[in-house]
Amino acid sequence: MTPPPAEGPARIDAALDALLREVGIRASPTEERVLSAYREVAGEALLRVTDPTRFQRGEMQVVVHSAAQLQELLNFTGEDLRRRLNEHLGSELVQRMSFRPHAG
Repeated sequence: MTPPPAEGPARIDAALDALLREVGIRASPTEERVLSAYREVAGEALLRVTDPTRFQRGEMQVVVHSAAQLQELLNFTGEDLRRRLNEHLGSELVQRMSFRPHAG
């Protein structure tokens, strides 16, 4: 019989959580914090036409459902949104924002 690993068996919930994060199904605590902050900072009008989808390695990814709003974010208001988001978070977590059109 093989002895258990030195640190003992892993809890199934911790092992499953780590696996889900690794394959991109579950957000890390930092990602959850940034996505939640986006929903608070963006405002109702912007939330109606955008979906914050991912935050990884300093980049916030947002799907935009309106071509006009996509152009507005890319050319005029996206950087201000990033700045306000970081102010809300209290640190420069969001280094870049990536806006892309909805594929549907």
